[in-house]
Amino acid sequence: MLRTIAGFYKQDNGHIRIDDQLIDDIPAYKRDTGMVFQSYAVFPHMTVYENVAFGLKTRKVDASEIKKKVASALAQVHLTGYETRTPDQLSGGQQQRVGLARAMVIEPKVLLMDEPLSNLDAKLRVDMRDEIRNMQKLLGITTIYVTHDQEEALAISDNIAVMNEGGIQQVGTPWEIYKNPVNAFVASFVGDMNFLEGDVIKSENNSTVILINNIKIRAAVLAVSDVKRTRMAVRPEDVSIVKEEINNDDFSSLPGIVEKSSFIGSLIRYTIKCGDKQTLVVERHKPQSEALMPNGTSVFVKIPVDAIMNFHTETGVRI
Repeated sequence: MLRTIAGFYKQDNGHIRIDDQLIDDIPAYKRDTGMVFQSYAVFPHMTVYENVAFGLKTRKVDASEIKKKVASALAQVHLTGYETRTPDQLSGGQQQRVGLARAMVIEPKVLLMDEPLSNLDAKLRVDMRDEIRNMQKLLGITTIYVTHDQEEALAISDNIAVMNEGGIQQVGTPWEIYKNPVNAFVASFVGDMNFLEGDVIKSENNSTVILINNIKIRAAVLAVSDVKRTRMAVRPEDVSIVKEEINNDDFSSLPGIVEKSSFIGSLIRYTIKCGDKQTLVVERHKPQSEALMPNGTSVFVKIPVDAIMNFHTETGVRI
């Protein structure tokens, strides 16, 4: 998709417009887009200054203007003072910042980013995504950013388009995509999600009763009335572990056994076996030492009625 917008590929059908201008037949070098590649793609034989200035020189910008624009771009990516270095003298993160500065300095109408942080270590990725977000807001350039990192997508975006096999599944704000997925693919792809299959037995008192492992679970009324079976979903952070069974208008509970617990600093992630084939992941934030339960502990998983989503077992559509 990025390469099609940039003009490297020709679309099979449909049209591409930038700022209401049809660009289908405009060559790549005239499309006014900037590309940041996953592999950095900085020119190894050029200095940092020459790399960033390259696009301006090809556009025949005045030398004094080039100097001013390059200085500004390097300052934005925190590379002032690195002008004379070559890429082999830079870290991976610094090379990526050179690529970012080179794409931004031409002030394109659209900035295209192809997983620009995937080759960086975890901490640098977080730092760089914040830098990219800040720079994008400062410059006001429309940016299309491709990533497989769901946390990165949520943190950096104003709007997210979730794609699967070339088709757009859902477009929305990060909040909408995470909290209100339209199908099971979006629900499972963006963030962690527990899925449990069960039989819909009846609706009562503004709720739907679902039978899972012969246990009744209450959920919101389904939008489709004739569904006999459902794929129930709930986020790990929305459920909790309790010692006793709960079943009222606001909560239901499933019995289970602690299969595994993983301490990850700010949280503990439990894997709870509920029946022969189904498991639930439960997250407990800000845990105390007594929260570390040994494997084999019998517990109940407390599930809020309003946290449950339901999806069609065959089509995956939200119901």
